[in-house]
Amino acid sequence: MDQPAIHPLTIDGRDPAPLRGDPISGDRYTSRDFMQQEWDHLWTRIWHVAGRTAELEEPGDYVVHDFRHESVICIRQDDGGIKAFYNACGHRGMRLTNGSAFAEAFTCPYHGWKWGKDGVLQYAQDPHDFPQGNPCGKLTLKELRCATWGGFVWYTMDDAAPDLLDYLARCRSFTKITRWTRASGCSG
Repeated sequence: MDQPAIHPLTIDGRDPAPLRGDPISGDRYTSRDFMQQEWDHLWTRIWHVAGRTAELEEPGDYVVHDFRHESVICIRQDDGGIKAFYNACGHRGMRLTNGSAFAEAFTCPYHGWKWGKDGVLQYAQDPHDFPQGNPCGKLTLKELRCATWGGFVWYTMDDAAPDLLDYLARCRSFTKITRWTRASGCSG
């Protein structure tokens, strides 16, 4: 069986060669500096699981994934795809929503700007007052790369990150999982 091509930045967790062997001391759990280094060099560069595809069955179904100070909305589109956006109004950065639910659009609680599930601005109060012209239909929420695999919805904050299947290549070949399904009779 052919092995999938592996992205050069993917680390084989079974091979200790790339590990430096640094001791793991307690300050790694309490140090603000170490936390910032993890954020800058790890968490903003990997793929995150936002939720299950089963949570996003219909267009407009969405989940919110909060991670440290970032919040991401993953929402099912009319064409069946899923898009991910930062959960922040493009006007003043206010959070648009919490949790999981259904929405045709997200309305900012601060100035009432309304963003469609495709991320495009649909409404802004007094659009004729903007010196650049009406922003509706021109501005969009900041979109993130989003993909699905194994029944999960994934996103990355890094535009230069490898594609999800490249990122998961070693995991996929190790586990041989191609599709996860829920056993009948299970709930939740």
